[in-house]
Amino acid sequence: MQNQKESKLFYYIIADHQNKVFNLFGPTTYNTQLIDAVCDQQKTGRDIRCSIRSQELEKEGLIQSYAEEWGCEYVTDQILTPKYFRLNSINGM
Repeated sequence: MQNQKESKLFYYIIADHQNKVFNLFGPTTYNTQLIDAVCDQQKTGRDIRCSIRSQELEKEGLIQSYAEEWGCEYVTDQILTPKYFRLNSINGM
């Protein structure tokens, strides 16, 4: 049985559906700053969405699946670059 303090790894997707692009981050155990950044952008009217995917799936498969499901293109350029966090630190870079 898993200890409650242990965190499961997951991938985090940020998608800009207006521009039909998305980023994939992880695997990670932390996404609070990403959620806050997405919410901030949604408040301005931007069509930004976020999604969590299991770390058990392969990264390439996740990218292909999301692209096909939502008609968006995977990009490595960061969609969100707010001043108060560094996506590279969340992305394990």
